[in-house]
Amino acid sequence: MKLIIDIGNTSTKIALFDRQEIFATSNLSDLTFESVQQFVAKQNISATIISSVRDVDSQISSISDHYDALILSDKH
Repeated sequence: MKLIIDIGNTSTKIALFDRQEIFATSNLSDLTFESVQQFVAKQNISATIISSVRDVDSQISSISDHYDALILSDKH
């Protein structure tokens, strides 16, 4: 499974992909490490991309570190 997180100014879209097919999606009003873990459940994540218009805070860093994510932003 691939985990994709798109962090906007007001909400966050999150998706799981199995190969090229969308497996699950959700909109999060509050992005936390726990909310991502709950969404992922027990899926085996092989790759993660985080796209963000916001500054990288401690929650984003925790998610990135745990899932070894590639962060895409205008600041990185």
